[in-house]
Amino acid sequence: MALRNFNMNNLENNLPERQLDGRFTDIMIDLESLDTKDSTAILSIAAQAFNIETGEVCPDNFYATLNYERQIQEGRTISVDTMLWWGKQSEEAKEEAFGGNMPLWEALIELRRYFNKYCYTDRYVWAKAPAFDLSILKHAYDELEQEPYWDYSNERDVRTYLWSAVNLIDQTENNTTHISKQDVANQISQVCHVYQLINRK
Repeated sequence: MALRNFNMNNLENNLPERQLDGRFTDIMIDLESLDTKDSTAILSIAAQAFNIETGEVCPDNFYATLNYERQIQEGRTISVDTMLWWGKQSEEAKEEAFGGNMPLWEALIELRRYFNKYCYTDRYVWAKAPAFDLSILKHAYDELEQEPYWDYSNERDVRTYLWSAVNLIDQTENNTTHISKQDVANQISQVCHVYQLINRK
């Protein structure tokens, strides 16, 4: 089934009533992909809600590993450079990234459901960086003829935020694993740590 022909609104209307005012103010997103373009085939999507002020993290996270071959058949892109880059990554990361079966459209529905269940309506959406992860998600939702479900003004850049505290900490460890669910947890920890440093009295 082509993404363009799928109407997500019809399915969402049949979902249980959503909690649009949950208890988490922020959410972290991380993707793994096969290209650097917005049109890339997506290997995995991870998300976790949290409160930056308290450091509290939602005990439930979102994680989906996707069927990339089907996405390529439907027109999403790959690049030679990215494939060569993947060849240099750990066996664990490659096994995790390339082992998925979930259709992209299903993952996008489940991600929207996670947002709406656990986050305040006016949530801040973090990524490293929004110009990559969030732009890819917007492109994918556009193929479903859906508007992104966060406001652009609420996008937050992990890399820029960490850089803002360069004078407060010796260094911010780079714990990137290229396993999206692990990278989400690491990035939340880093962002909350920097927030406490910036706002301590």
